[in-house]
Amino acid sequence: MLIVLSLMAGILAASSTALCGVVINEIALNPSANDPLAAEWVEIYNPGPDNVDIGGWVVVVQAYPWSGSMEMAPGTVIPANGYKVVTGDPRWTHEINASAILYSASGEEIDRTPILEDDEDEGSNWSRYPNGVDNDRLTDWAYITATKGRENVLR
Repeated sequence: MLIVLSLMAGILAASSTALCGVVINEIALNPSANDPLAAEWVEIYNPGPDNVDIGGWVVVVQAYPWSGSMEMAPGTVIPANGYKVVTGDPRWTHEINASAILYSASGEEIDRTPILEDDEDEGSNWSRYPNGVDNDRLTDWAYITATKGRENVLR
């Protein structure tokens, strides 16, 4: 009986990350040239009813053959229906053919964007629309006005 309970606990722990529903919700590949300190950033969204501990999670921006990573500090929590924005290095410039991948602290892939292109410099970003939708299709994404840390909306 104890072995069965231990196995069930292990399965629940392993699947809890996948079931949390956290997604990459918006990505800025080409921040405004008007701000010399502007950097690429990725917005992570928790559409669920519970807080999610994302301490140790990593977002990797890939523009082959280059990649750069942004790690969440231990104890970082995204509240229920909340957002976390992570920022890359201001020297990164990957407006063409880049994607972002979100990994848990154990290295499990949580979410991934398609390969995206942003050769404009006018304040729009790739965003999931409607907010948080995740059907693993390019049609989940819209090139709309940036809504950093807020719900993605058409304006």
